[in-house]
Amino acid sequence: MHFSALDLIAVVLFLVALFGWVNLRALHLPVPVGLLAISTVAALVIVAADKLLPSLGLGGLLGALMAQINFSHAVLNFLLSFLMFAAGMSIDVGALRGIAWTAGALATIGTVISTLLVGTAFYFVAGQFGLHLSFAWALVFGALISPTDPAAMLAAVKYVPLPRDVRALLQAESVFNDGVGIVLFTALVASVSGAGEVDFARAAGDVVVKGAGSVLLGGAAAFIAIRAMQKIDDYGVETALTIALATGVYALTEHLGLSGPIATATAGLLVGTERAKQAMSAVTQRYVRGFWNLIDEIVNAVLFLLVGLEVVALEFDWRFVLPAVCAAVVVLLARLVSVSVPTVMLAGSRKSIGYWIIPVLTWSGARGALSIALALMLPATPERALILSCTYAIVLFAIFGQSLTMPAFLRRLGIAEVPSQRA
Repeated sequence: MHFSALDLIAVVLFLVALFGWVNLRALHLPVPVGLLAISTVAALVIVAADKLLPSLGLGGLLGALMAQINFSHAVLNFLLSFLMFAAGMSIDVGALRGIAWTAGALATIGTVISTLLVGTAFYFVAGQFGLHLSFAWALVFGALISPTDPAAMLAAVKYVPLPRDVRALLQAESVFNDGVGIVLFTALVASVSGAGEVDFARAAGDVVVKGAGSVLLGGAAAFIAIRAMQKIDDYGVETALTIALATGVYALTEHLGLSGPIATATAGLLVGTERAKQAMSAVTQRYVRGFWNLIDEIVNAVLFLLVGLEVVALEFDWRFVLPAVCAAVVVLLARLVSVSVPTVMLAGSRKSIGYWIIPVLTWSGARGALSIALALMLPATPERALILSCTYAIVLFAIFGQSLTMPAFLRRLGIAEVPSQRA
């Protein structure tokens, strides 16, 4: 069955509205988590019904729908530009200023460490279960699973009174490590697909070069846009300027070989500063903020809905169950180490937020839609089914296990009562 572009948009938005309504009326979960839960159950029910009553053709209909949506393409080539800009704008720059080096170290050094640790450990885990997985492809898995997703976690702690610096750190690290993870993943996949061997040093070098270039590009574009907004006072045109900034920067990085997520997040971060706000009237600020908050909510809702429906893409194999459980443990332990190293490195500086942040960062490192999108991009190799299955299992554990327990975890640690910048 063929769906037009309008058909696809209409069906997806209808499901977002329907499942969102059901969640708010019955489940009362954070919206992203609720949408993921309902869409996953709905997809599994359709798959089961297709096995029992194949004449209904429900499985084929869902499969055709998801095949035409092309989840990876939608995320990486379109939705991510809006998400990264909105996420950048939402960061409290004033609270982040004192811990910017910590956030930067976590997003870069932490992601590289996590990729190495997860890749190495997963290589041995697969071997213990007799599954074929080269070290190079294990590192690819480490790169795609290392970026964290802020949407479900921040929705879960929305009403928890976190200190400003803690919330800003969680946001900034999760936003920028997405870009770092994509750069690592792209470089590693190109290396493995080309020479058959991994060149991790070159991949890490790409993070530095492309990351710096992307920050400069995003900053320069944001500066031009802010200067343009200073010359006018029309909330419609100024909102359109921010949309053009987000999509234009993202598209330009694709042609320049830079990182779209890093550049777009940087642009959004600068548009959210006090200096940028001074370029806008109070009315314009209200409309611009409201527009991007709404975009953030809707796009994340669409993503979590699609993540649930993408269960039809899994090639289920009972042999993958125990490796997936082990992989979830490996990823959590790697997260602990990868956030501890930068935190300890900066412990003696004035910019340190303190060792107490380590358990918070560890448990808040939920994986989400980006990891699924990257896993679905993998070429049709023997390793793909194992990597995709483990990725999906880790995402479900992170969102249902980590994000839903995060408020209780923070209260248990007394983080809501921790004074800002406590050493």
